[in-house]
Amino acid sequence: MSAAYFQFPLCLLSYGEHEKERLRAIIDYNVVDYAIKKLGDKKKKSLLTSAEVLGVSYGDISSALPSWREARDYVERYEFRHGTDALVRIGAALLWDCRKGALSYREFSILCALNSIMGRSKSPKRVTQPAVRVRAAGYKSWSVATAELATAKLYSEDQIYRTLNRLEKRGFFARARTGKATVLFLNAASYDELKDKILELEKKKAGIAGRAHKDRQLRAQIKAIRTTADINKAADINSTADINTGINTESDQSMTVKNRGGTADSCAIETAVVAADINNSSLIEALNESSLNESVLNGDYVSLLNKESQKEVLEERRYKLKGTSQIFSQEEANRLFADNNALEFERL
Repeated sequence: MSAAYFQFPLCLLSYGEHEKERLRAIIDYNVVDYAIKKLGDKKKKSLLTSAEVLGVSYGDISSALPSWREARDYVERYEFRHGTDALVRIGAALLWDCRKGALSYREFSILCALNSIMGRSKSPKRVTQPAVRVRAAGYKSWSVATAELATAKLYSEDQIYRTLNRLEKRGFFARARTGKATVLFLNAASYDELKDKILELEKKKAGIAGRAHKDRQLRAQIKAIRTTADINKAADINSTADINTGINTESDQSMTVKNRGGTADSCAIETAVVAADINNSSLIEALNESSLNESVLNGDYVSLLNKESQKEVLEERRYKLKGTSQIFSQEEANRLFADNNALEFERL
């Protein structure tokens, strides 16, 4: 705690029944609290030193202890019900002005409310009138004031409005409305100083927003480049595969045609080439397009005819293996086709 400031829980603004009682509790709370935290104990010597630092005069310094205990117990009960309280930090001179009457208690309590909201901030901070109303009475929120049945004790909106105007004229703070429901405050500053800080903050926000926009554009460009690269890579791979496949196939087929002959070996080579084109088998087409009596008898068709008629048909029909001069009976063709359904036969 600085020697020039009093610091205390906000709820002490709701302590006791009278304003003087609250001010005395705040003074005694600070004197003893300073001695304990800064000097290590609450013995008479430490209390005297603390009082001297804070500018407090006592006829009997020991009288500060009972008052401190009562104020401490009040704070502990309050925080037990509502959690850790907000802190007020205010110049000691203002408290003395309030005790002497140079500053009204309403003005003092409203300055305490503002300081509990703004803290030590050096930047403009948004403050609402409802927050000032409830904190000036010693409650950190409306829900706490409602729970304590204290809303009837709050200053009116008009009282807050007129008091803030007086305090602003006396230079305690500057305020500026920057939006329909946004009023920014800055302690111990002129309006021009507040305006400059607001504009400075807006420029920083605009810079951050501008950079964020540029970053989004950069990410979009990177994504587009990567996408294009992936497409080109895939196209190159497919193109290479197509070229290689075409050259090898064409070369193999050309060599096969050039080396055709009437020998058994050349027939075997030709058969291997034809077998590669499974889907274009003319034998399969013949099976699909011919009538039942003219089709090659295999699979389910065999069960439709008796063995006698099947044997006759097989003996009568002849098929030529496509691309060769070999002739086969229906039965032989069926057997070869069953072993290799890529073979193509022509009916003679």
